[in-house]
Amino acid sequence: GASVAPAWEEGEERSLENSPARAESMFDDLCSQLHLLQVPNELAPVCEFIIGNLGPDGYLRTPDDEVAAQLGVPLERVSEAIAVVQRLEPAGIAARSLKECFLLQLERFDRDIEPQMLELTRRVVAEAFDDVLHQRWDRLAQKLGAPRESIRAVMEVLRHLDPHPGARLGPNDNQAIEPDVVVTKDGDRWRVILNDDGLP
Repeated sequence: GASVAPAWEEGEERSLENSPARAESMFDDLCSQLHLLQVPNELAPVCEFIIGNLGPDGYLRTPDDEVAAQLGVPLERVSEAIAVVQRLEPAGIAARSLKECFLLQLERFDRDIEPQMLELTRRVVAEAFDDVLHQRWDRLAQKLGAPRESIRAVMEVLRHLDPHPGARLGPNDNQAIEPDVVVTKDGDRWRVILNDDGLP
């Protein structure tokens, strides 16, 4: 087809990209991805409900049994639907915790890394995430029988993970919820702050 020249100047194009009107919402983005998966009919509405309940950071904070109760569907179906939504992009979406978010991202980690390093990182997150959050490096090394250097390398991998995968998608109109953990970079050190304000 004939290409149509854009009706705006070069400079305007940039401001247009930042205009919120054009940004597809997180809900729309994930639902379009969902429809490409051709989910079974009985799962699709559950998946959409889950997507509609994600926080702006992409986490699912509604407990599984509450979703089941609200929709009147069996718990297993909710688990299946969550697993489907968790396959969408970006990796880590619909996680129920930072730990799960990181594990989901590690399953699809696409940077160049030795398999055993990836496996060690997975183990650190799965088995000793609390030690990571509290920066107990020696204890981590001891617990996993790994030298401190390896633990340092693990932290390097974790640094590439996104604690707020939802932020990569468009704006989210679901209400904001405080994150439990805030990870910030301080020079070359990582600081992990537990946000205890609203924690039960």
